[in-house]
Amino acid sequence: MPFFNWEQTIKLCQNGDRQAQKSLFGELYPYLNGVAKRYIYNQSYSQDILQEAFINIFKSIQQFDETKSAFKTWATKITINCCLKHNKKYSNLEIETFEIKDFDVAISPEILDEINLKDLKKTLEKMPKQYYEVFNLYIIDGFSHKEIALILELKESLSRQKLSRAKKWIKENLKVDDVLLNVILLLLMADSI
Repeated sequence: MPFFNWEQTIKLCQNGDRQAQKSLFGELYPYLNGVAKRYIYNQSYSQDILQEAFINIFKSIQQFDETKSAFKTWATKITINCCLKHNKKYSNLEIETFEIKDFDVAISPEILDEINLKDLKKTLEKMPKQYYEVFNLYIIDGFSHKEIALILELKESLSRQKLSRAKKWIKENLKVDDVLLNVILLLLMADSI
């Protein structure tokens, strides 16, 4: 697999080079698609949101400052903001909160080898969305509570509280203790890298 030259490709994109834009799109698409799918509650909108994110990335590429962050990080923030903006706009129309109360099987360490990350992610998507957003931003995408507070327009203490409630939701719905919760969080973080 050839080495992708981020710096050269970004400079060419800033100069309006269509081939470079296509190359950058191809390099970023799989990653940003995964990001969008984590944040969009109704998956039928994820491709539209991703398209909007790429439009914003290419419109704003002149403002990218490599001294402030890596390009992939910058593009991820744009994508997350597009997703959150969409969720906020349609939050009153599509409220679906699921409670999993009949989950009888406790997860033991022996079962961890058989945990299907795809099933785990589907279960986590059933978490109340106000907790799920903070959970994703903090655990999966590595934002600080200060950054989350700015992105979601809430107080840092509320971000911490929502993360705590997200962890509590996971423990209750998957019937795991603190040790297994941490293992699950590590699995999710490792999968997002």
